[in-house]
Amino acid sequence: MKGKIILKPLLFISFLVACLMLNAQGFISKTIQHDGLTREYSIYVPASYDGTTSFPLLFNFHGGGGDIASQIAIADMSPIADTANFIVVYPQARQDPSDGNSFNWIPKVPGTFDDVPFISSLIDTIASNYQIDQNRIYACGYSLGGDMSFELACKLNSRIAAIAPVARTMQANPNSFCSPVHPTGVLTILGTDDITSPYNGITYLAIEYYLSAAATHSYWATHNNCDTTATMSTVSPSVERYTWSTASGCSYVEELKVIGGGT
Repeated sequence: MKGKIILKPLLFISFLVACLMLNAQGFISKTIQHDGLTREYSIYVPASYDGTTSFPLLFNFHGGGGDIASQIAIADMSPIADTANFIVVYPQARQDPSDGNSFNWIPKVPGTFDDVPFISSLIDTIASNYQIDQNRIYACGYSLGGDMSFELACKLNSRIAAIAPVARTMQANPNSFCSPVHPTGVLTILGTDDITSPYNGITYLAIEYYLSAAATHSYWATHNNCDTTATMSTVSPSVERYTWSTASGCSYVEELKVIGGGT
């Protein structure tokens, strides 16, 4: 009898712990098949999601040669997702055979592969499992992940509402590959001393590969019918905010300029 008195509380506690673990929020690792490859991604669904309301979806892309874990380590957005009520997804880049099989979103040799269709397919997969607000799908990323954000805003624009590239300007000659079909919000976070993605762009042997920050913002301000002259406000001694607005006051383009900021 005494054993039963001890056992029942233990069973109840074990049951309670199991229930808490089942309902605890965390990143879920998943895979999908695309273009003959098994592609990995990690998804975080906030506790407020109950399937009755469509939630925004945010993609967060790691840098070149990186992975999901490293991006979550430096840009874990789950606490924000909990309070702002959105689903966040961290996809894994594929191996780039033109760059020693490093994990790249943009291949070293153009034409090796194109991951824009992969993200479109991933949106479909997630939307088949969760209620997603198709008008509020966003992308952000660090370094080469920021490059991928620009790729989506240009080549998957009908499905992407806004982007936020960090530590990356836009590839050169955007008129040759960028076809936005709606006003697209763009927020950049750029360091003036970034040697990997220079603030003034990349030109080598008279060939321009990446636009300067000024040209990047000018492109999107023009597309979004914003005033091409930005207004500036001070965020901190080392951060300035530049805003390009429309006549109606919509701020479709913003930059957080980190003075002295590196890679």
